[in-house]
Amino acid sequence: IQLLAGDITTAQFIAYVGLGATYQKYIADHLTLWVLAKKAQGATLRISEILTLDEDRGGAQRAEQPGDLAFEHVSFSLGGKEILSDVSFTVKNGSKFAIVGESGSGKSTLLNLIEQFYRPAQGRITLGDADVREFEISSYRDLFSYLPQNAPGFDGTVRDFLCYGSKTAPSDAKLNELLKKVDMQESIETQGGLDYEVGLGASKLSGGQRQRLAVARMLLTDAKIVLADEATSALDIDGSKRIATLIDEYAAGKTRIIVAHDLSTVQDADTILVLDRGRVVGCGTHEELMAGCTRYQSLLSAGKEETA
Repeated sequence: IQLLAGDITTAQFIAYVGLGATYQKYIADHLTLWVLAKKAQGATLRISEILTLDEDRGGAQRAEQPGDLAFEHVSFSLGGKEILSDVSFTVKNGSKFAIVGESGSGKSTLLNLIEQFYRPAQGRITLGDADVREFEISSYRDLFSYLPQNAPGFDGTVRDFLCYGSKTAPSDAKLNELLKKVDMQESIETQGGLDYEVGLGASKLSGGQRQRLAVARMLLTDAKIVLADEATSALDIDGSKRIATLIDEYAAGKTRIIVAHDLSTVQDADTILVLDRGRVVGCGTHEELMAGCTRYQSLLSAGKEETA
């Protein structure tokens, strides 16, 4: 309006627009810095809270021999949401125990409770005749070999990836033998072998490769109890069955607790637990569940449709 009225010149108008754009960017940049500073402040406070937590050493009793693992009326909530409700079951020592159910039914939470990453809100978990909270936490976790669903990685070499958590230094020949067992030796050799740098967060490896390396790392341990949380979810059907067979061979005579999406890999389990929205709706052998658990039947039918 001022330009059209002749109160300012064209040069003044152009200068005004240019300065306005400059100041707008300047203000936006500083507001962005303020937002980032507030985020960093919140993260720093959270880190400080974690660093000041007392170390969880558990009880005084050392866990040396596994026994039957039992959940007794266990309930658990996270973030105000109930995840598990009144869950009870027993895993016999030396048996193959499978946990099945839809996503979000609480399968992975059960494994986290077993490892004592979480504690039950109600009920208790026992190993043998003792509450797991009575065990010294380090010796208790030494009983387990854990195969997580996403097989997280870290910066370093393939050798670092395999030896992480190992109490002894295995030979390169042993490590290459394990890579061969999980069908990874040829692909790794073309990249530089055991000295291949996998990148930050193992970013140079696919999800399937990380899962295979996690299985190879498990084969180095002599844990008494194997926990597997959909440990072959990133593999194709043939690879999944081969790795599942390898896990069964390694864990023969050990207690195996397996979370499975592909029910065909656990139909031979001694016991199959069926979860639905955090509740136990079935527990028994494949034959028993086929005869009396409609939820298990629907999960099996859905799995066959996905495969087809």
